[in-house]
Amino acid sequence: EAPRHRSNAVWTDNASYAEVLIQAPDDVQLSCNITYNNVKIENGSLAQYNNDKRLWQLLFAPERIGLHELTVYAKRNNDTESSSTSVVQFNLDVNKLQ
Repeated sequence: EAPRHRSNAVWTDNASYAEVLIQAPDDVQLSCNITYNNVKIENGSLAQYNNDKRLWQLLFAPERIGLHELTVYAKRNNDTESSSTSVVQFNLDVNKLQ
């Protein structure tokens, strides 16, 4: 279940990853990461665009139980000079891992 009008992402007990769905303008590219205790989890996140639904699917895979922070970044496709900017953060409280 994707967060809707709230700041916490949803973790279900039988999950191996959390999903966040975001709609963005056509000229915006999204990326994301997941951190635990302010340390980025390498290869712990994936951002992909679903052309059929016109939504970004962001997947986050925590490695341990506890409070994680999910960060979403955005960048305009025609902006070659600046880097991505953090646009939203979600908390993810993982209480059980598969």
